[in-house]
Amino acid sequence: MLLSESSELVIQHLPTWQTTPVLIDLIFLKGGPVLAISPTSFSLYKNEKSIQDPLSNGLISSANWNSSQEILPCADTNALVKSYKAGVIHLTNDKTILITPVAIQLFSSAGDALHNRDAIAHLNIN
Repeated sequence: MLLSESSELVIQHLPTWQTTPVLIDLIFLKGGPVLAISPTSFSLYKNEKSIQDPLSNGLISSANWNSSQEILPCADTNALVKSYKAGVIHLTNDKTILITPVAIQLFSSAGDALHNRDAIAHLNIN
């Protein structure tokens, strides 16, 4: 049986979001949540408006990682995200984010994401 709804979890990518001095890429997910990715952390928010809430009422979850695993911006675009398809987001320096129904994880490579091994960072969605 074919599903009538698209499997695309990522709706839009907004590179180098400019309202903060820190480099941040925004990933808009199906259903409204927004994933904010910086070189050493990511955070999941209820919606885009929640990102600028000074009380962080819309923050669902957040995780950071060691600076030795920092995501380096692309030299040409200054963005952190290179491409995305369904629930897989390819970042610069070969890092990959995998989005599942229960978690968002950062891996050193697409191969590690494919085998779900050695996650650098983990966010629970529930």
